[in-house]
Amino acid sequence: MKTKLFFIILLFVSLTSCVKDYYGGGPSKEEIVLTSENYLYEGDLEKYFIEDEILSIDAKVEKLKKVPTDSPDYKDAQAQVNQLEEEKSSYEVRLSEMINLSAVLKGFPIPCDLPNGKCVPVRLEFFLFNAFITKAEVLVKDVEGKILGVSATLIPFPEFESELQYLKIPVIENQDQISIIISKMDALGNESIFETKLKN
Repeated sequence: MKTKLFFIILLFVSLTSCVKDYYGGGPSKEEIVLTSENYLYEGDLEKYFIEDEILSIDAKVEKLKKVPTDSPDYKDAQAQVNQLEEEKSSYEVRLSEMINLSAVLKGFPIPCDLPNGKCVPVRLEFFLFNAFITKAEVLVKDVEGKILGVSATLIPFPEFESELQYLKIPVIENQDQISIIISKMDALGNESIFETKLKN
C-alpha cells in the first residue's frame, strides 16, 4: 500500500512540475540548453518595439489634436494626425499577425520571466526565430554603443525544425541595459528592421 502511494505521489509531482529548461542537440551534436536566463524570442522583441511605437504615436496625436481650429497650423496638424493614425493601424495589423512562442511550443522556459518581460537575460546567448523567417541578423550593443555580439546564421532548432530556428551570439553576461537591432526577411520577401532597448 505504501509503495502504491509513493508511486502515485511521484507520478503527480512529475506531471505537475513546471519545465524550467529545454535541452536539445544542435549542429554537430552540440547541446543547446534554453533557460529563462539565456535566450530571447524575436517575436517578443518586435512586439515590445511595436507597442512602444504605438505609445509614441498616441502621444503625438494627442498633442496635435490640441491645436485650435482657428490656428494657421490646424490643417497641417490634422494631416499629420491622419498620417499617424494610418501608421498606428499598420502597426496594429503587424501586432495581430505576430506568432506567440507559447502558442507554438508549450513547455519552453519563458525568457525574462517577469511581469513585463522586458529585462536583460543574465547570460544572453540565443535568439529564437519562427521558421517563416528566411534571413536574419541580430546586433547587440551596450549603452555606450559598443557592439557586444552579432550573428546572421540561422540554424534549425533541434526537434522543432519546422517551427523554429535560432541565432547564436557570443555570450553576453551581466549587462543592465542593452540595445538589440534585428533585421529580417520572411518567406514572402517582406523585409523589416527594428531596434529594442531592454533594461533591468
